[in-house]
Amino acid sequence: MYARIINPSVVCRKEDPNDRRNKLVFLTPAGEEFKEQIRPVLD
Repeated sequence: MYARIINPSVVCRKEDPNDRRNKLVFLTPAGEEFKEQIRPVLD
């Protein structure tokens, strides 16, 4: 479901090396930058 709403320039998905059925989601460098920009608004 989240694959339809997530911008690939902000997050990346990787296969879990311990369980290939699972996907791990990480912020890209652009996602980290965006997180820092919106953090003051969320706090």
